Amino acid sequence: MVLSLIIFICVTSHPYYSLIGGGWVQFVSISCLITVLILWIFFMLRIIYKLPGPWMLIILIYYVVYCVFYLISFLVCAIQAGKYGSGTGGLIAGAVFCVIILVVLGADTFFQFRKWQDSGSSFSTRSTTSSGGAATTTTTHTTYETRTQY
Repeated sequence: MVLSLIIFICVTSHPYYSLIGGGWVQFVSISCLITVLILWIFFMLRIIYKLPGPWMLIILIYYVVYCVFYLISFLVCAIQAGKYGSGTGGLIAGAVFCVIILVVLGADTFFQFRKWQDSGSSFSTRSTTSSGGAATTTTTHTTYETRTQY
């Protein structure tokens, strides 16, 4: 969250940020900050464990998407800083922090992938069979894995 906020501030410091692609970088940094904040609140209040769905897979996809978004943001900042030369300290700082957040998100993506891979899949199926008299009843119960260890 802190790195996303720093990138937002760095890019916004340039007076013509909207003309040089800063709007995209701002969108990526603020949307990442908001979604990370929502996920953090869900984990802190343990709401995510009560919600149905393959949350390990959803978070893995989220990380991959934002890695691509921050790679594009890095390219926008670096190219525009090289293009305009002077007065682009905010863009250079934004590019540096985009690389830092790329490393952090890349490591998080790797560990989330390993966790998802170790779980076998995003959900598990449990079957129970009960027989009473002449009739046999089979019940299948599907549970989604929602526990993530932080």
